[in-house]
Amino acid sequence: MLACCTTSSRVPMTDLSNHVDRVLNEAFAGFATERPSAFAPTKPFPALNLWHDAAAFHVEAELPGFSMDDIEINLTGRELTLSAARRTDETDKNGAFVRRERVSGSFARSILLPVAVNAEKVEAKLSNGVLTILLPKAAEALPRRIAVSHA
Repeated sequence: MLACCTTSSRVPMTDLSNHVDRVLNEAFAGFATERPSAFAPTKPFPALNLWHDAAAFHVEAELPGFSMDDIEINLTGRELTLSAARRTDETDKNGAFVRRERVSGSFARSILLPVAVNAEKVEAKLSNGVLTILLPKAAEALPRRIAVSHA
C-alpha cells in the first residue's frame, strides 16, 4: 500500500545523486584525472618532509622519474624553491598510446625556512627517486651559550 503523502523533508532524487557522487568519488579516489576535479582535494607536489636539528634543515622530496638534470634548486634568502620539468614522448615506439598516466609537465614548490641558512654549504643528492637536501643553518641562527658573570 502506498502512502499519498510523505512527512519526510528529504528529496529522494537529491539523496540518490549525493549517494552516487559519494560512491564514484570513493571508487576513483586514487586515480589522477586529466584536470583536477572541483571536488577532489589537491596535494602539493612533490611530497616532502622537512625537519631540523641544531645545525641544519633536512629536506626529502619524492621525485620518481626525474634526473638531476631535470631538477633546479634555488635558495633566495630563507626561501627554498624546488622546480623540475618532465617531458614524455607523445607516442610509443609502435604507435599511439592506449593508456597514458605518466604525464609531462613542470612544477615549482617554495618553502620559507624559519631562519637563515649558509647557502655556500647546501648539499643535494638524488637517490632512488628521493631528493635529499642538507641546508646548514647560518652562524647567526645557531644556538649559543651565553656565559653568566657574577655581579
